Amino acid sequence: MQNLKELGRITVIAGTGTGTVGNISVVERPALETKLWADGIPEPINPIRNNPEGDNRVLLSSAFLNEFDLIGPVLSRSNQNFWQKIFAVFIPLVRAQSDEWDIDERLTQKEINSNHGGLPTMAIPEVFSALGLPNPVGDFEPPTEPNNITTFWFASPVAVKITDPQNRIITKDSNQIPEAIYTGENDPNGVKMIIIPDGLSGEYEVELIGTADGEYHMAVASFVDDNDNIVTVQKNVVEGEKIEYVVDVNHYENVPVKISAPIITKPDLEESSIIDLVNELLIDLEEYYKDGKINNKGIYQSLNNDLKFVLATLKEAELIRSIGKKYPKLHEFKLKLAEKLVIKKLESFILSVKKYNNKDKIDDPATSSMVIKAEAILAKINN
Repeated sequence: MQNLKELGRITVIAGTGTGTVGNISVVERPALETKLWADGIPEPINPIRNNPEGDNRVLLSSAFLNEFDLIGPVLSRSNQNFWQKIFAVFIPLVRAQSDEWDIDERLTQKEINSNHGGLPTMAIPEVFSALGLPNPVGDFEPPTEPNNITTFWFASPVAVKITDPQNRIITKDSNQIPEAIYTGENDPNGVKMIIIPDGLSGEYEVELIGTADGEYHMAVASFVDDNDNIVTVQKNVVEGEKIEYVVDVNHYENVPVKISAPIITKPDLEESSIIDLVNELLIDLEEYYKDGKINNKGIYQSLNNDLKFVLATLKEAELIRSIGKKYPKLHEFKLKLAEKLVIKKLESFILSVKKYNNKDKIDDPATSSMVIKAEAILAKINN
């Protein structure tokens, strides 16, 4: 940034020569899909790369700057675009040092024949030239890009589990799929995304568990060099409900992604008590140890002691309720203390499970299951 301030010179290097989405036609959407498609439904749903002046992801016209980007009208910072915020830092300084500020002299824009992924490598000579440095020594090859990308998006109050065609699983807390990424907002009811580079063609199993009542949106996409294939689903979910889909992805036959009809398992009408849920988690913990999914006796005993402490504290709290009318202040104090102890111990249990998973002492499916159940108990306590 200091060099830019001193020189007042800007060089933009953009890739071109690869089909890029330019214009997206839209049609009216049903009222129920207003949130999903604010501007209308794309038609076709898979956008066409209809402009050769781009790098497969960014249009040349979007990459290059114009006078408005550099010195546009006086705007409040909140209304400035990205480039206006950047250039507002140093262009006033350059103008102060020169009576005339010629955009053509200060702005250089170059296009090179490259796709988006290869641009940082292909542009190395141009970058050195712009900085006034001698040409770099050696050859530079763009990094290998994945042959395809499989993605799942969820804008919804659901917990997500994806199983790929080789029965490898990815969730918020564990991943068995090489190079796959789970990302999402901190809000458990917010947006989530799973990205799988070089994903397998075949059937993926999607399991959703409702974390609240509401509407959910799911999108599945397959991206290859010359084709984007996107399918969306929108439905309602209630807390505790399980929704299962089978998604058929074929990256190379140019056939659409297929999403099956959902299999819906309603939550139990009779709500389990917190004590029941802790007992279930204790049973799971024992089974995981017996099955070798927890491969260290000391770790099993430590986690077992944590849950038994939680169980004993909850049972003590139930006994305390019987003295509530006679000693209300004591009753309230003891209940709050019990709640704090239980929450702290469950949070410690979750951290321990994740820690031992990272050390390969607990396998991924067992980790995911125990963390989800412990978080459900915490959510129930906090409600």
